[in-house]
Amino acid sequence: MTPLNDPQMPEPPDDEPVEMPPASRPRFSARLLFAVIGAAGCLLAALALEGFYWRAHTASWLSHDETPILLFLPHIRNDTERRLREANATSGDIEISLTWDNLNDLDLHCIDPEGQHIFYVTTPETQPAHATNGVLDIDRNRGVPYTNHPVEHIYFQHGHTPPGRYQVFVDHYALHGGSDPTKYQVTVKEFGRIHKYEGQISRGYQHPARTPGKLICEFTTGSTPFPSLGLPAGFWRGLLVMAIWTAIVAAALCVALLAGLTLFYRFVYRAPFLETGKAARIGLTCLLLGGLSGAIAQAAYTFVPPPFLKLHPTWSHIVGVALLAAMVGTALGGRIPHLKHGRAFLGGLAGGALSGRLFLGAYLLLGETVGSEICARVVSAAVVGAAIGFMIELVVEPPQAPEEPIEYEDETLDGMQPLSLRANRIGPTGKLRRAGREAVHR
Repeated sequence: MTPLNDPQMPEPPDDEPVEMPPASRPRFSARLLFAVIGAAGCLLAALALEGFYWRAHTASWLSHDETPILLFLPHIRNDTERRLREANATSGDIEISLTWDNLNDLDLHCIDPEGQHIFYVTTPETQPAHATNGVLDIDRNRGVPYTNHPVEHIYFQHGHTPPGRYQVFVDHYALHGGSDPTKYQVTVKEFGRIHKYEGQISRGYQHPARTPGKLICEFTTGSTPFPSLGLPAGFWRGLLVMAIWTAIVAAALCVALLAGLTLFYRFVYRAPFLETGKAARIGLTCLLLGGLSGAIAQAAYTFVPPPFLKLHPTWSHIVGVALLAAMVGTALGGRIPHLKHGRAFLGGLAGGALSGRLFLGAYLLLGETVGSEICARVVSAAVVGAAIGFMIELVVEPPQAPEEPIEYEDETLDGMQPLSLRANRIGPTGKLRRAGREAVHR
């Protein structure tokens, strides 16, 4: 039997590729649309995070710390930090810095809660001979060569900071040709909290008896639980900041992609997401997994031995950001419809490597400033969001016309005659006869 409306077509040879119907292909424009949606979601989240971090003084909280942080580069955040880095100052749980801008010699003093006096005598060389945890490791303009941008620095070692009240003093020790009175700035960093004090002092200042100089400030602090785990406070600060940053960006990317799917397939996803709260559960899961990804990437960036990863700062940063973005893609893959695990991982890996390179490029191109670092982080977040959003597989099927029924023709039916069914007059039983013939009664 042969379909009447389906003419015979020759079969294509085996070696000739068969073209797939257009209805089964993902539309490239849909991928670009979701790339834009992902980039926009991450961009807005990154901008909101930067505003929050700016108001919370996160840059100062993280500055001058020995722990490397993946997305917060150790650049020069202010003049005091620049001087400390040039002098190779040591970080600690509590740090006190003194800066001024002439050739004179000012001295920084601190009395800790145990009554120990930290000043130019308690240096790293002599500190073991003194029963104190504080050390003055930087003492500029004490002798030649003199500088117009001096700094003095006192630090208390990680895990060896006595709780209680601290007193900070400044003394004008000697004139070396600079103008007087001398303006100064004292910066106190107490477990990440920053306090700044400004003033001026002249040679011959008569300070009160039994004090080493002019009292600048007093502060009281407690002990921190972090060193009890054998890790410095900077490690936990970096872990917390990176976990929050990655969690918010991952959750924003999830919400943006779910919103795009709801608009794109409005009749498929809108009701389930709104009625059962499925979207909220997916967003919360991505938030938690994103935070975990940020913490893991930061810990790996901190603990991996230098010979394996940190041979070159550029490559170490690119590898770290690529690892972070790949874990974020894996966290979102399989939870967002049409986003498979493998493709999400590859998208995050490629986007992270590209964003890591752009991060360093934008940072160096715009200058090593806070603004350039913020721009670099925002651009990196947008690139990762675009790469993961591009991996969503959408199948857009155009409406199809209904299939026409197929009619068949059979030559064997031509010689057959139709049958008729007539009720029997004698009984309830019917008799079957051919048309055109009378029924036979017996």
